[in-house]
Amino acid sequence: MQKFENENTTKKIEISLEQHTDHISALSVYINVMLGIGPIIIPAVFKEAGILLSLITTVVIIMVSYVTNQFVIEAMSICNALNKHSIYQQENLDKYNNDDDNKNNKNNDNNYNNDNEKQENLEIKNKTFNSQKAIAISDIQTADSYKKSQNKKIIQEIQSPEAADNNISICENNKEIVITDSINSQRGGLNVLKLSDKNLQKQQSFVKQNNPMLNLDIQSEYSNQKFLFNLTNKYEYGEMGSVILGNSGNVFITLIITIYLIGILIAKCISTGKIMADSFHTTPVLNIYEFWLFLFFFISALFSFRNVQSTKKLQKFIVFIRIITILTMTLGCIYHFTLVSDIQPLSSQKYPYVNYSGFGSFFSNTVLAFALHHSIPSMLTPVRPEKKIKNVYQSAFAISFGVFTIMPILAVLAFGDDLVSETGLKFFNYDFQQSEPLVFYISSFYMFLNITAFPVLTITTRNNLMKLIVPMQVPEQSHEITRYTLLFTILIVTPIFLIAYSVQNIQIVLDLIGGIFGVILITLIPSLLIIKGRKQLKQKNIDNSLNMHKTPNTLVYLPLIIFMLSLLFLALNFQIILKKNMIKSEVID
Repeated sequence: MQKFENENTTKKIEISLEQHTDHISALSVYINVMLGIGPIIIPAVFKEAGILLSLITTVVIIMVSYVTNQFVIEAMSICNALNKHSIYQQENLDKYNNDDDNKNNKNNDNNYNNDNEKQENLEIKNKTFNSQKAIAISDIQTADSYKKSQNKKIIQEIQSPEAADNNISICENNKEIVITDSINSQRGGLNVLKLSDKNLQKQQSFVKQNNPMLNLDIQSEYSNQKFLFNLTNKYEYGEMGSVILGNSGNVFITLIITIYLIGILIAKCISTGKIMADSFHTTPVLNIYEFWLFLFFFISALFSFRNVQSTKKLQKFIVFIRIITILTMTLGCIYHFTLVSDIQPLSSQKYPYVNYSGFGSFFSNTVLAFALHHSIPSMLTPVRPEKKIKNVYQSAFAISFGVFTIMPILAVLAFGDDLVSETGLKFFNYDFQQSEPLVFYISSFYMFLNITAFPVLTITTRNNLMKLIVPMQVPEQSHEITRYTLLFTILIVTPIFLIAYSVQNIQIVLDLIGGIFGVILITLIPSLLIIKGRKQLKQKNIDNSLNMHKTPNTLVYLPLIIFMLSLLFLALNFQIILKKNMIKSEVID
């Protein structure tokens, strides 16, 4: 827990905040997520779709993912703003009610001995009110004759250091300002003066500086609203849906994330299991695919009840291995097409630059590589200073763009038609198994590192399901052992093991998870959050232009455009998947 304090108020709010991290460590995590299994599963489908169509599609997906990545960050800041806005409103209401209660209690303590005393007191109050009213009217009548000098005098008095000690209260009514201070109270009257627009702005400025706890609905233009958008609380994807879209949004997003994460676990089990079994093809037991599946099952079940929070050193080590692996495969491609291979696929008339029949699988695999939006809250919320957040995701996208464009092109140049297998998706590292075995084994170790993600993904999936089905049973510590966590762990891991055992063609899983649920995660959900979130800010008179995390774009309708694109992508992928399954059914028959 950390204390949060607005610079303009002494009120403090206790908030939950992840341990702060520097932008280099955050970048390590970002790269690890984006370069998971993408470099292994993309080159083959890149060739199948045609190099020109694949390049264009890659650029489009990266651009859309980059924009919606900003949408998610803006949505997190909007959730923080809405939460703090409601807190301050409640504090104002509580303060008003407490003051009212104190006044009532004080009045109740003043018991009058008889009705005559009450009547006498009422008459005195009426006389005082009439006197105050008369003085106020008199001041208004005389204000026109010396308005300029009097306005200047009042503004100077209000802006003086003594003003705060005099407990000045200000009530705005169009262009009329009622000022009551201890001096006026002593003479039993009020000063009511019409101020010019310029003086009114100065008056409002005084209110901003000395009354930060006033209702934020009235002070929508105040500069101190900037602090509302600070990422002081972490909002997971489902929680953002709850805050912005309501309970139905929470249920929808949680279901999508849960299905997506289960699909990712299945894909990682299949890919890592097959690669590790082939890497130890001469070693008994270790060359059995089912052995690795059982190992993943055991690790996921066991370590989901351990505190497996990743450390900075581990993340940086994995990034180092990923960089070494990618450089090794890149150099392996260059070595292969310059010294070993006689294949010239780009000059071959049989090789199309555009092949729509292979587009569906390439699209799904590439979307999967950039579908990291559900992890953004955990990766970016702790980054301090917050202005470094932009540097993190910009660097990560630049690196990923280079990897996912240069490496597939080099792979096509080096291996051509050998990249593709008729039995299913061929992992890219298999192309090095015969000619460059060192590259093959290094890349196999690269895949083995995915095993560290299994317990974390299991915990995340379990928590999402429990929050949806039995929200009151979610433990405070994610790794805590209860009968519910045991039950949900078994319910998650068992079908993953069975599906990975029965469906060894990973492309079937990737088409569904990346092509459908991945599209929903990176386009439809972020655009909905922004459309609805900005609308709520407008309704509450919170100025989103003060948001340092606001998506920097000049297109007001960009979220709507992305939303329409998401529907187009979904319709296109549904059609491709259905068509592919129909063709396979005809071939089998």
